[in-house]
Amino acid sequence: MTPLLLVGPTGLVNRTQLGRAMRATAADPRVAARAGVRPDRLIPATCAIGAALAAVAAVMWAANCGTVRHTMGRMPGLPGERGADRA
Repeated sequence: MTPLLLVGPTGLVNRTQLGRAMRATAADPRVAARAGVRPDRLIPATCAIGAALAAVAAVMWAANCGTVRHTMGRMPGLPGERGADRA
């Protein structure tokens, strides 16, 4: 499962029109918009991909722990939020 989760998004970003739009917007949003990239479609798609990968990670984390609790995402989530705040 892990190789698929590594290769899948990489292929999506490197080989599809959506991935090309993501890369163009990341490099220069103004030029991407002038080239026809629509951010109103790109941003929700990018968030959906991230949410799907987070959901798979949560299932894998829960399978590793053996139980599911409402507080189990707190410890892995805090360092990620701190890193996002510093970026």
